[in-house]
Amino acid sequence: MMWTGRKRFSGLHSRTWEYSQLQNAKVERTNHEVTYSNQSRYGCSWVDVHRLFDEGILERNARYGNVRRIVDVDQRRQDDEGRQDDEGRQDDEGRQDDEGRQDDEGRQDDEGRQDDEGRQEIVERQREEGAMTGEVSGNELRNEVTPYPVYQDRRRFIRGGLGIASVAATYATYRWFNPVRKMELQTDELKGFEDAGLSVEDRRARGYYVDEPMTSESDIISYNNFYEFTTDKNRVAEVAKGFKTDGWQISIDGLVENPVTLSMQDLLALGPIEERIYRMRCVESWSMVIPWAGIPLARVLESARPLPNAKYVAMQTLYDPQRMPGQKTDALKWPYVEGLRLDEAMHPLTILAVGLYGRELPAQDGAPVRLVVPWKYGFKGIKSIVKISLVDMEPPTYWNRYAPNEYGFLANVNPAVPHPRWSQATEQRIGESGRRQTLMFNGYESQVASLYAGLDLSLYF
Repeated sequence: MMWTGRKRFSGLHSRTWEYSQLQNAKVERTNHEVTYSNQSRYGCSWVDVHRLFDEGILERNARYGNVRRIVDVDQRRQDDEGRQDDEGRQDDEGRQDDEGRQDDEGRQDDEGRQDDEGRQEIVERQREEGAMTGEVSGNELRNEVTPYPVYQDRRRFIRGGLGIASVAATYATYRWFNPVRKMELQTDELKGFEDAGLSVEDRRARGYYVDEPMTSESDIISYNNFYEFTTDKNRVAEVAKGFKTDGWQISIDGLVENPVTLSMQDLLALGPIEERIYRMRCVESWSMVIPWAGIPLARVLESARPLPNAKYVAMQTLYDPQRMPGQKTDALKWPYVEGLRLDEAMHPLTILAVGLYGRELPAQDGAPVRLVVPWKYGFKGIKSIVKISLVDMEPPTYWNRYAPNEYGFLANVNPAVPHPRWSQATEQRIGESGRRQTLMFNGYESQVASLYAGLDLSLYF
């Protein structure tokens, strides 16, 4: 899910907000410091600044003042005897005790190194060495950083001392150091779902079946974006445990002849439930292959008989902070809303999923019913739906409303249109090493490209 200097995340985490004034900064190197000034858009994002603080590359003076970058780390690692020269041996706070010049690794000289004043913050007193001149663009820092959602979880083990040497660490490295808990799907088995009575060849031609290894059940149910519970992907299942969906209802209203409120039994009666093995591509550049079970959205909408002037479909997630504790925070403007054009909603690939791997949806994956549109980025897949409205104008959608230059209303998977902070040309398939090339429309081009004929997809993204 689902988010300019990564405006999507500003304000989501208290530990990051205080650096927000440094976002979109231009970096100018002076004799002893790198000063950030708000001059050039996308010069250097505040996420880069966070990462460099954690890595010990940058040091902050005062609240939002000068920032120093220590560039030549090797020169800082001189032996103790080479640190006796008074010239340039004083730090910002004016410490002048030559006997306190210990190196970064805490090496101490036995002779005269026992004074208490010489034991203060070894790293801080060396930040003034290695002064350089010249200019450095913010892009040098931007190019070293992984996307924020990956970086966000990496901070824990960076700060904990595991120390990743490369700031361009791959998502595979992230997964190596952050294994998700192994889980099994505990929900009830679905009854009466089928493959739409088609051969494998026909299902593949229609896009209903992807002949690629499916992502493990464990990964699908334990690595989730669902901010209604928590912003921590690896904890959604834990926080959502015990979420009850008894008595669930979905209202269908707006520009329809037959406004209706459906129970889950009513919804399932519109079946049969079909199995669809789809790719799922997150905007964060990771992907899965998921065996969904669901009902074509077109069948559900037809039960309400849309009026001729209906052009769009708006959807809304449950709002209940007692059952969804993430809604007690200001992580998003609740409730979560999404939408589609009516022709997209009526497309045969678009389904309301009620299960996966042959069982009912677990809470962390959007129980009891969620939207699946396989050619779009994952944040379009609104979860735990309680309301569907047919309207005549493009409805507001959360991420598009919050950061329209990052998240378009259409949100079609397009490797040629990068996110403002990272490329969308490749993706990390969960459970695999290395990266895959991202496919246009997530591999469903032959089925859906005609929906966007004549549109400039670099503008309508």
